[in-house]
Amino acid sequence: MPRSNHQVIGELTPGASDSWRIFRIMSEFVEGFESLASIGPAVSMFGSARAKPDAPMYKPAERNEAMLA
Repeated sequence: MPRSNHQVIGELTPGASDSWRIFRIMSEFVEGFESLASIGPAVSMFGSARAKPDAPMYKPAERNEAMLA
């Protein structure tokens, strides 16, 4: 049975449009870097919406964020 250009379940059979996927991904990286280039030095804080105020690291994290702000 001949193989088609479509993905077969259980196998990695790339289609013709998958060849261009790397360029779409690369363009997203380029766009992101261009957007961030004009910001300059910055800090991002990542946390959890599930952290409770009585958690041991809650207050120290709050203090660090206040100092950075």
